[in-house]
Amino acid sequence: MTTHQIDNCTEGCVVLARNKEYCSVFHGKIREKKVKKLYRALAVSPLPIGIINHYMRPINMAPRLISEDFMKGWLLCQLEVMECRKVPWPTSVVQDEYCVEDCGLPSQDYAYECKINLLTGRTHQIRAQFAACKAPLIGDSMYMPAAIAEMINPGLNPFGKYKKDFISESEKEADVANWIAQHGKEPSAAIGLQACQISWDDDEHLFRAGLPWWRS
Repeated sequence: MTTHQIDNCTEGCVVLARNKEYCSVFHGKIREKKVKKLYRALAVSPLPIGIINHYMRPINMAPRLISEDFMKGWLLCQLEVMECRKVPWPTSVVQDEYCVEDCGLPSQDYAYECKINLLTGRTHQIRAQFAACKAPLIGDSMYMPAAIAEMINPGLNPFGKYKKDFISESEKEADVANWIAQHGKEPSAAIGLQACQISWDDDEHLFRAGLPWWRS
């Protein structure tokens, strides 16, 4: 039985329970924040070391919309960038092998591999937060198109840094619908994201994934 989930396009560690009883125990450890999850992300731009905060719209559908500013009723999204280093952009051979999707951004000389401590566990959290920071993940066909559109046209994101003041609720709804339309479809294959380590009970139980696909 699965005790937690990662996105279909994410590789890495998932904990399986042999029975319902331990599944319930593990869920309790997650609620009590006794489970620590580390991720590796391959982004198109660097991010600063430290904690990044956003707020996610509490609607259970993709794409997940987030705001840099506090929004009443929205969910805190918090992650810590522990490391960020420049690495070679994956070669076309590697991208073809893992069916990495072309998201409208030409290949660059370098990408940026970040090690992340996930402090809150929201669906699509890392993907949405990195895209909001102009550092979408390689292969992320849902969030990268919107990030590129916002870079070209600052202010397109109604919850971003350059958001405007709305004169009516209908104007806001139209802008939100337009922002959602900038996003693409959910990736069908690999993206630059790996659940690289999971541990609980003060690292008494600790498991690590192998090398991510982009290092192969």
